[in-house]
Amino acid sequence: MLCETIAVISDIVLALAAIVVATVAVRGLSTWRKELHGQADFALARRIMQIVYESRNRFRQIRNDLSVETWDTQYERLNGIFCELDVALLEAKVLWGDHLKSAKQTLKECVSTYHLARQKKYCIQEAKLEVSEEENNRIDAILYGDYDKSDDFGQAIECAIAEFESAICPYLNRGK
Repeated sequence: MLCETIAVISDIVLALAAIVVATVAVRGLSTWRKELHGQADFALARRIMQIVYESRNRFRQIRNDLSVETWDTQYERLNGIFCELDVALLEAKVLWGDHLKSAKQTLKECVSTYHLARQKKYCIQEAKLEVSEEENNRIDAILYGDYDKSDDFGQAIECAIAEFESAICPYLNRGK
């Protein structure tokens, strides 16, 4: 009888131990999975913000009238940055949904505005387009800015960057 009791107690202890081990394993795997997702989200968010900041720096550089690069070279570099951004944002769309669409559109509008102003300036310089002095000044304000409070186009770029920052911030602060 004592042997049977010991055998039953032994079986119960082994069953309880198996349940505890299985529970710990499931929780460990769940935590590990969350950590992997968090790391992936953080890495993607960081990459997106690096590209966005690089685009801001490129805008600053091409708006500097002392730049020695040709417009074609400048535009190719800016375009290359936006190709990188498109790839990163496609990955973000798959993982997080489409909530960065507005920020992307705002930044792309800045590129379009700059590109259009550059084309108009070229046509003005080649005497293919006549514009008023006011329009010429507006074009110059887009092409050449110093990012102070009166620089409307520079402020538009900063607003586009801020839109990305507010959308990406939750993915960068998850581990804190």
